[in-house]
Formats: sequence, C-alpha cells, structure tokens
Amino acid sequence: MLPAYRFMIFWFRLSGFLTVLNEPAGWKTKVPWEQAAEHVETLKQRTREIGASTAMRLGSGVAWVKDLF
Repeated sequence: MLPAYRFMIFWFRLSGFLTVLNEPAGWKTKVPWEQAAEHVETLKQRTREIGASTAMRLGSGVAWVKDLF
C-alpha cells in the first residue's frame, strides 16, 4: 500500500514542480510594512463598524455604562 501511495505522491509533486517552471517569475506580495499598514487600517475600520453597531443595538443603555467609568 505504501509504495503505491509514494508513487502517486511523486507524480503529484513532479507535476507541481513542472507547473511552477511555466509560470512567469515575479514577486506577487507587497513588502511587510505595506501589508501591516493595510491590516491596521482594516482593523480600525472593523472596530469602528462593530462599535457603531453595538451602540445602535444598545441604544440608551450605553449612557449608564459610560457613567460607570
């Protein structure tokens, strides 16, 4: 059973290697600090959206929570 599995895996890996050789060379990702800045902006936007939706759902209940702090 194991030799058949290894034989099959060999052909999958070989076909993947040959496929990669046909692709044009190029770096498709951004530099880390640009990605980090995008993620930070996304988190800020989502946090604002969550905060706004939570405040709307709670309505006047938010006022007494703010008074506690």
